[in-house]
Amino acid sequence: MTRAAHGVLIAVPETAWAKGGAAIREAVTAASELRGFLEQRFPGARIELVAPEPGRPVTKAAVLDAFAAAHPAPGDLFVVLFFGHGLPADSAHPYQSWALTTEELTDVDLAGLLRQLPPDVDTVVISTCCYGRGFYYVGPRSPETGAWTRPLRMPSLRQLSRAFAMGVQDVVDAPMVCISAAGSGEAGDGIVLRAVAGQLLAEIQAAAEEGISYRDLDERFRRRRAAGHEFHVDARPADRLDQAVLATEVLPCARDGRAAGGAGR
Repeated sequence: MTRAAHGVLIAVPETAWAKGGAAIREAVTAASELRGFLEQRFPGARIELVAPEPGRPVTKAAVLDAFAAAHPAPGDLFVVLFFGHGLPADSAHPYQSWALTTEELTDVDLAGLLRQLPPDVDTVVISTCCYGRGFYYVGPRSPETGAWTRPLRMPSLRQLSRAFAMGVQDVVDAPMVCISAAGSGEAGDGIVLRAVAGQLLAEIQAAAEEGISYRDLDERFRRRRAAGHEFHVDARPADRLDQAVLATEVLPCARDGRAAGGAGR
């Protein structure tokens, strides 16, 4: 059964935190190319592109409107992309954030938006920014070294924000894959090389065309580390990794749910 696709693609090349030479010039182009790829792969796809235009910055209200316009049904694919600058969590700023033009979309905001989706929507979140994995990585950072610490334990607000992971983990029927370009965390900086960030979407599209799984994509990423920076694939439930990347077919769990619902009518 071929499924429908929806998306909210956010591209912010320049923000109040990073201006001039720090602009990510390819952000809008890359997001537009992903929209074209999804529209070609999924006929009738409804993809919202949130990007700056002359006299119209990217605001939090615009992002919320884009999410409100998306109406995925159980079994549909829902792609969320952010390509821009990321802001880390620290003692004065206890949230991981995507930097909009002059505002932030925090991990708390994103978790709240995704919690509103119907059960069994297949969500894929792509975070192409510095500190991108902080939205998903369940664990605190050492205040002394900045490195990820184990065993995992509940951090204080002075450590890495876990709001996104904690906010969505109880949505039992929501399969989710999170793909990010982020620093390895070993040095605590989380910075993403521009060339590496720009490569992430090309890697995802190639994997979809090849029909490989998210697990295979993760293994591919592990073999292609660049200057200490890398891509990550996190999934819940874990067996979601065995599904094909951006698959055009309805996931088995959603298909079973639809069959059970139909039998009861």
